[in-house]
Amino acid sequence: MLIKDKLKALKILAIGALGIVLMFLAITKLRVNTQAAEPKETQVSVSNEAPNFSAMGETVASTAAAPTNVGATVTFQGTASDDNGDNWFLIICKNGNAPTHNGTSAPECNGGSGNRWCRDDTSAASAASNSCTTSAIQQTDGGGQQSGNSETEAWYAFACDAIVGGSCSAASQGTASDGTESPFYVNHKPTFDGLTSPSANPGGTATFTATYTEYDDAGGTADTVSLYVCKTAGATSGGCTGTTLCSSTGVTSPGTLECNYPVPAVIQDASYDVYPYMYDGHNLESTPATRSATFTVNNVAPTVNTVTITVTGGSLDLDESSTNSTETVYIDAIITDSNNCQDVNTGGNVKVSLYKSTAGGTFDSCDAAGEEDRDSCYPLLSCVYDSGVETCTGTKTDRENTDATAGYKCTVVNTIYYHADPTDTGTTWTDDEWYATMQATDDDTAQGNTESVTPTEVNSLTALDLDVGTLNYGSYSEGTGDATCADTVVVSGTGNVVLDTNLKGDDMDCDNVSTPSCTGDSIVVGQQHYALAPSTAYGSGVALTGSDVEAELNCPKTTYANPTTTVGQASLYWGIFVPVGKLAGIYKGMNYVTAVKGETPW
Repeated sequence: MLIKDKLKALKILAIGALGIVLMFLAITKLRVNTQAAEPKETQVSVSNEAPNFSAMGETVASTAAAPTNVGATVTFQGTASDDNGDNWFLIICKNGNAPTHNGTSAPECNGGSGNRWCRDDTSAASAASNSCTTSAIQQTDGGGQQSGNSETEAWYAFACDAIVGGSCSAASQGTASDGTESPFYVNHKPTFDGLTSPSANPGGTATFTATYTEYDDAGGTADTVSLYVCKTAGATSGGCTGTTLCSSTGVTSPGTLECNYPVPAVIQDASYDVYPYMYDGHNLESTPATRSATFTVNNVAPTVNTVTITVTGGSLDLDESSTNSTETVYIDAIITDSNNCQDVNTGGNVKVSLYKSTAGGTFDSCDAAGEEDRDSCYPLLSCVYDSGVETCTGTKTDRENTDATAGYKCTVVNTIYYHADPTDTGTTWTDDEWYATMQATDDDTAQGNTESVTPTEVNSLTALDLDVGTLNYGSYSEGTGDATCADTVVVSGTGNVVLDTNLKGDDMDCDNVSTPSCTGDSIVVGQQHYALAPSTAYGSGVALTGSDVEAELNCPKTTYANPTTTVGQASLYWGIFVPVGKLAGIYKGMNYVTAVKGETPW
């Protein structure tokens, strides 16, 4: 083509691939002359392109099944390319509005830093990765109530040019569908509202009741809550670091958890500190992390096992020569205290009561000092710990002492009075026996008692005492004597039975030492008469013989009514007639009064 003076300007419009419009304007002036060629400047303007994400997401998926715990962080990572080859910044915002571009400085989320999750203030090269991490996620109300706390948090990622005049990409909420995309899930702390402090007996159950609040239910499934009650301080989400007293898991909220601790069968009565901890199903501890709590072991009464009475002679013989028994009585038992054996042995006491009973069961009337009756009740005699019966180990304050048993021996000697009611044959109380009840009192005055299974007998003691040593009839002439049986001998019962007597005598012989004038003479035994009633005529009395003849004296049994002992007494009345022809002098003989157990009923 021939070109003459000028060519008109040509405009060329080019449409780039990827939909980006680039305008190229080229103006060429051509001049034809005869001179040499002249060079000219060329110019083009290329517009900026925003970076584009090729990958974006959470480095660890935060999902309903695996949420991020309060107090933890979320890290975001992305890779972006820039067609212009520019470096780029990563910023994660709480809304999808375009952030503010800051040239070579890091951008800011729309609405300011309060809408920012995180950003990387250092730019990355095109096609390189960049990451940032949130600060700790906190519950919105420090008290732990979760009704106002969201379980999901949306995020919006932007890639922004690190140049003046640059721009930011469109928002990305993740480039995968594997849980690393927006939103991330937040797990909140359960609230540990309180824990009861129960009490229980040894061998019983202490039930701890915890109250809590847990509102998290992401994905439609309520979060579980686990309670651990520990013996010592320290726990993890897996349980106590030391001994676990009990544990429990629940899902209802607000709700309660019951945790049952089987109390040891032997344990000191005291208050015990416990250390409760609560965790949710995502291993997050509660707020507060623990609560102050105790459980109390109650004091329980001791028990007395198998009371045994042992008498050295097999049954109990009494002794008229004193107020006491001649046999030693041993009463043994093993005492069990579930608060440990030292509960009685230290600060407590053991007593025994010995009493007469038809079939046992009268301890309630022989369990106090004021109920003493020396005929039938000897209350609360002292007993001592005896390791020969059963050893008690440990100490009272040792909370780990599991020895519950101790042996006790009660030694009854020189204690039972001579007039204690007999229970052998031929007595009013033949159907009765003597029982022992041992009573154990612990240091908190709790009591337990048990009666002996096998009783013992108290034997009859048939004994008497006379108030005179010599029966002196006075002075009579031959052929004279007592008109009535008037010389009195008082018989006192020094045993535990009603008394009759056997009576016999010897002839009264002349005391030729003091009165030799009557040597060889005597007054036969039958000249002495006796009667059981005063003023009985001599002739109506019973003639004494040389052989025993029972006199139905019916001397009452000696008895006791606190505080007085009443000695049983009865009298024999005597008289004598001096036959004609007896020589003058003093005549002496011997009469025998022998105690005989009286016939029943008494």
